[in-house]
Amino acid sequence: MSKKKRKQKGFTLIELLVVVTIIAILLGAGVYFYSGFSRDAKATKLAEAMQEFYNAYQACTIKNSSLLTNPPQNFDDLRNVLTDSQCRTLAQGQSDQKGLASQVNQQIAGFTLNLTTMSWAGSNVPVLSTNTGDPAIATNVVKKLPRMCWCGNDTTTPVNDAYTCNDVNVSCLLYGNLNR
Repeated sequence: MSKKKRKQKGFTLIELLVVVTIIAILLGAGVYFYSGFSRDAKATKLAEAMQEFYNAYQACTIKNSSLLTNPPQNFDDLRNVLTDSQCRTLAQGQSDQKGLASQVNQQIAGFTLNLTTMSWAGSNVPVLSTNTGDPAIATNVVKKLPRMCWCGNDTTTPVNDAYTCNDVNVSCLLYGNLNR
């Protein structure tokens, strides 16, 4: 009696499990990298907006020096300053063509910006701040704008490649520079 070997049709359970495991590992890595890219994109958009506000406000102080002693106290005041026709013309020459500052939007990249003033270098200076919800985003913003932004209350720590924020709050000067 001879036994005939049956030809195998389909895959074994082990082969299917190996394929499913490999797909799960690849998906996990993809999600991890996507979240990192997403954080970097948000930080870049927020940093660009902060830089736009800074450039526009710097240009406005050239035209209206009273802003150095009487800075805007809230976002509506800032909107009025930056949308003034003479100031807007100067600001557009100083900033890029995206026009973020001239639009004066309080919502940037999903973050709500708050305007306060602080005493800095002998005068009251407007400061934009926001809660990023993620120290990695805060770190990226400060690394992109080390002369004007800081995390939490830390305005003195030098920013280098190893710099990290332990706080989710970012604040940026609209006038002047941090001496780090």
